[in-house]
Amino acid sequence: MVLTLAAVALGLAIGLALPARHTRFARPRVYKPGLLATGVGGQVAAARIDGDAGALLMLVSLVLLVWFAVANLHITGMGVVAIGLCANVIPILLNQGMPVRAKALVHAGVVDAGAVDDVVVSGGRHLEQPDDRVMGLADIIPLPAAQQVISFGDLIIFVATVDVIAHVVRRQRRRADGSRRRGSHFYPTVDLRDSTIARQVQDWGVAPSPVPSSGSQNSERPDDSDPRTVVSATGAPASDSR
Repeated sequence: MVLTLAAVALGLAIGLALPARHTRFARPRVYKPGLLATGVGGQVAAARIDGDAGALLMLVSLVLLVWFAVANLHITGMGVVAIGLCANVIPILLNQGMPVRAKALVHAGVVDAGAVDDVVVSGGRHLEQPDDRVMGLADIIPLPAAQQVISFGDLIIFVATVDVIAHVVRRQRRRADGSRRRGSHFYPTVDLRDSTIARQVQDWGVAPSPVPSSGSQNSERPDDSDPRTVVSATGAPASDSR
């Protein structure tokens, strides 16, 4: 919980310090906030319960948080949060609780090296056993500043939570739909339909009116009449033929 509170505080500070962004879209909406509240409450309660009950509550609350993250993938950084949560679900599911490396407890300053064998880990966690699996995702990273041992999933969640909070609280300015921003100027969009029609008329032009041929073409006795002369549409004289 200390790491989570630090991520929220850091995200708020970064988001409020960033300059306002220009966007045509409204601030992203958060869906299913009840899942977030229930999941966080379950994590707090699981830290105070020992044994299998604590491990089960921890697992269920993590699943609820994953559900919340997937429902809000439209928010920047929420997909990474889901990855970090799933990374914590895996060792808890395979080992009936989160394994904790004893050497990491010593390096974090939680216990002395001589008393590590007598430590009892609470909150759905247990000391690392020889048959524990996927220890690379377990609590193996010492954090002396907070006197805690965390997992790689916790690190991913920390960074992603900072990103999510910063994007959600960052100030933004609405931009008109009919404008496009370039640098510090706005350029209105242009309707190209009229110019396209004008361009077509300019390219193709207007067809000239047909010029009728001589009257001998429709004569009853074409052999006795003068030879037919056809005038081209361009006005150039046509050649004579018999």
